[in-house]
Amino acid sequence: MRSEPLYLRLKEQIREDLLAGRARGEGDRLATLNELQIQYDASRPTISKALTALAAEGLLVKEAGRGTFALAPASARDANPPRLSIGFIAPLTRAELPQNAFRGIDLIAHRRSARVLMASAGDSVEHERVAAHDLAASGVRGLIIYPTVRQGRTQEGDYLVHEDLGVPVVLIDTCTPEQGHAQVRFDNKRAGFQMTQWLLEQGHKRIGVITYREEAHHPSLEARYKGYREALQERGVAYDPALVQRIPPGAQAVRLEAVIDEMLALASPPTAIVAAYDPLAVEVIQYLAQRGVSVPDQITVVGFDNNTQSRHFQPAFSTTAPDFEAMGEIACEMLLDAIESGQSPSQTYILPVPLLVRSDRAQTPV
Repeated sequence: MRSEPLYLRLKEQIREDLLAGRARGEGDRLATLNELQIQYDASRPTISKALTALAAEGLLVKEAGRGTFALAPASARDANPPRLSIGFIAPLTRAELPQNAFRGIDLIAHRRSARVLMASAGDSVEHERVAAHDLAASGVRGLIIYPTVRQGRTQEGDYLVHEDLGVPVVLIDTCTPEQGHAQVRFDNKRAGFQMTQWLLEQGHKRIGVITYREEAHHPSLEARYKGYREALQERGVAYDPALVQRIPPGAQAVRLEAVIDEMLALASPPTAIVAAYDPLAVEVIQYLAQRGVSVPDQITVVGFDNNTQSRHFQPAFSTTAPDFEAMGEIACEMLLDAIESGQSPSQTYILPVPLLVRSDRAQTPV
């Protein structure tokens, strides 16, 4: 069981004392920080964090121009009873997949009378770390983190492995078992296996893959690639490394065009291409069209994640349909249950990923 941080224990003691008429100075004004330090035998930063958390819950108000706190009027406290707060951190909070997860988180939080504070990591592990510590210090009772993709395979220096945030944590989607904590992930290996298996059933044997370089260490994409390898092996189809092209995250179009040209120049070019995710599949199809290659009549292209862009794109291509909203709901339930029970969550929940076949016109090689 993870022990509760001192400032949170202190916050509850101050709350109890305030409502009982203790820990006050003149009138409804709070005792000074120096007085509170002596009364509670705690450091100034710890006292400040506890007061900031009580202010976030509506029990205290900050006095303009004074930098001190006072007890909120009873009418305000009655109108705004304290609500449990949790934090949600994602690489880009406005991006589609984190937004879908947030909808599920917010739905459960609202249902269980909690509120969600969001923070963006901006694709920076250090920004993510700072946001996690800042939210924990602000008084949130737990965190749901959609981890930024780590560079390299080592866990050395990863704060999720080595630092105690002081509150329960649930990781979602782009997390690894080594990072610990409770996790909610998709079965991406199975998704890659099923997508490749479907292409094999259409008669394809030369199946190309475009994914990230290994040093990017994107756990979801790597799991899909492993599923691709397993599907080939199960069907007795020889693995050809020339059919696998890796690009850096955010690669410029010229790099993508170069790897597609390499594939098309092979003595036995691919009859199908598995793109690591839907927006990449769209770019592949667009470049193939520029080269005069028809999709799906000459080459079948597939993606992953059922991105909004892919739903309206022509020609239609097959993808997967992960339920990010359900992921958010499960993560929020796990976190709130842990907060209520006082137990640190540790379970891992793996969600299935349905295959979404949008067209039966997958080109069948002769």
